[in-house]
Amino acid sequence: MGGIVGIVGFAIHNWRMTIGIMLFAVIGGIFAILNFPLDAEPDIPIPFINVTVVLPGVSPEDSQRLLIRPLETELKSVEGLKHMNGTAATSVGNVTLEFNASFDQDKAIQDVLEKVDRARSEFPQEAREPIVQEINTNKLPVVVINLFGNAPDRELQRLSKDLKRRIESIPQVLEANISGERVDVLEAIIDPALTESLGVSFEEIARAVASNNKLITAGALETDTGKFSVKLPGLIEDESDLADLVIRANPNGSIIRMRDIAHVARGYKDALSYARFDGNKSVSVEVSNRSGENMIETIDKVRAVVADMTGSVSWPDTVQVEFSQDRSNDTRVMVSTLFSSIINAVILVFIVCVAALGFRSALFVGWAIPASFLMALFLMFVQGESINFMILFGLILSVGVLVDSAIVIIEYADRKLAEGMPRKQAFKIAGERMFWPITSSTATTLAAFLPLLFWDDITGKFMSYLPLTMIYVLSASLLMALVFLPTMGALMGPRYVSKPTGNLKALSGAEGDPSDLRGITGLYARIITFLVSKPFLVIIGTVIMLVMIAGNFGKVMKGDEAAGILPKPVEFFTNTPSDQVFIVARTRGNSTPLSALEISKEIERRIKDIDGVKVVYSVSGAAASRGQVTGAQVPTDTVVKVFPELLPHAGRRKTLEIMEDMREAIKDMPGILTEVTAESQGPPLGK
Repeated sequence: MGGIVGIVGFAIHNWRMTIGIMLFAVIGGIFAILNFPLDAEPDIPIPFINVTVVLPGVSPEDSQRLLIRPLETELKSVEGLKHMNGTAATSVGNVTLEFNASFDQDKAIQDVLEKVDRARSEFPQEAREPIVQEINTNKLPVVVINLFGNAPDRELQRLSKDLKRRIESIPQVLEANISGERVDVLEAIIDPALTESLGVSFEEIARAVASNNKLITAGALETDTGKFSVKLPGLIEDESDLADLVIRANPNGSIIRMRDIAHVARGYKDALSYARFDGNKSVSVEVSNRSGENMIETIDKVRAVVADMTGSVSWPDTVQVEFSQDRSNDTRVMVSTLFSSIINAVILVFIVCVAALGFRSALFVGWAIPASFLMALFLMFVQGESINFMILFGLILSVGVLVDSAIVIIEYADRKLAEGMPRKQAFKIAGERMFWPITSSTATTLAAFLPLLFWDDITGKFMSYLPLTMIYVLSASLLMALVFLPTMGALMGPRYVSKPTGNLKALSGAEGDPSDLRGITGLYARIITFLVSKPFLVIIGTVIMLVMIAGNFGKVMKGDEAAGILPKPVEFFTNTPSDQVFIVARTRGNSTPLSALEISKEIERRIKDIDGVKVVYSVSGAAASRGQVTGAQVPTDTVVKVFPELLPHAGRRKTLEIMEDMREAIKDMPGILTEVTAESQGPPLGK
């Protein structure tokens, strides 16, 4: 045959090239499986950007007038903006921008930065640098390293900073943030009695410090032998620099230094936030994975770095290290379970094919399943995708669909072999005769999934991985059925059927009538013969059945109050939370870091003994209002974030029951607004 159908004969004639292409795609799929990045959920851009401006001490009313209005005036003209919400609170103003789902994230951030720079000219001089953040699920920690024990606070701070530097040197790590970090300061505690007796004023001290703590650029010095830079020590870097600082040089030659009027020592700024782990004060390092990188591999490398540091002789024995919020465990279990489901589905399909087609024919169909998967995965790998549960679910869904084309080709070839045709010609005719039926069948299936690719919102971006997987797999199965299977059959299929059975002869149409066969095949043939002879009866029966199903479905959804049957709720996605549970505590803006710490301790005390809770990690103070929870920006009045780590799913109660017990335990805290939530296992609808 000519035209595009001739590709079947061309592939069989050039079988070496055809088999080579197939093996290349299959080997590429194996390579892709070994190198695929693994993610729990699809990595989709969330069309929200937050702008936060801090002005210490400002009231909510003044925050709206001085911060929110200038921002809204400038930001309303940003291209692609869908909605804009401003929130004014004590000491802070926040504006949340929502864009269309198909927005260009980099361009949107750049536009917002430009508009914020324009609005800064209208802010009070005391306002701090505006913070522009995109909401990105990749910034959520994939693992938290907690350092605690009977050791000085300075030692914990030093170790955590060393650990942060080592971890951020890993290419797969996006960032490592320290919770419970203290800021180093160099303190000079001035003795008022000494300053008064020496006649030194505070303005004089401040002027001496300011004028002697500057970076001085002295330029370069050129000589006959070359040119070299001149460096003048002008910065205060350690205790001796500050202690030796000259405050005053008297006319009589005496000098008053800082050590003469003050005690100089290293210290910390007042703590603004605290971290706690399992009831102990801790310094914790929260590690985020870089987009497109294998999360499991990243966490394994982080663990290796921690093991290397803690195994060294310089690591103090009194400092303990524990991991929490390790998301790789859930990802491993999810991927392992879904891969097991795929393998079980392939085995079951192969068993059915053996029972229906025979062992040799089932081998061809059985090969088509993993080969189509590997080709599809190879294409996804080339496109830069990562493995997530939506792709794995799409693979499971496609198992029963992709074998149809292969079965049609093999069955038609067996029919021609039963008629005495040589295998090469039989498989060639099978591919050519079934080319358009199989192509049209696959095209109609793809047409059902294609519109999902143009679903232009967050849910659509999330769901797009399912139709994308189906398109890849079904396209690979079409290629396998029309090109590779006929080629393989022409080379390795049975040469001919020497003694075809009566059933095979009847089914091929060579001899007999399929209605005369025994067993299920004959029964099916007789039923089809009867239904074909009564077309109007079949149509009427089908319509009646559809009406009954639709009516019964509507009745069940509406419920029956008389019978005590409640209406069925309509949910876009099932309300099944993951094992990542969070507790957020909020106040009215009048709390201090120490009061936030006490709130954190109280929440820990109330939930630590709940059945199913393994350990509790918490962050309180200023750090609690930064970052994201379940992919959404934390409210600005948040003072405590608590992360209960649950026991393994197999050995505990349901997550919803544990969350309900947590809500009951913390509901009566006066003046505190608490919320217990969990990371959703669907698209970020509320983000």
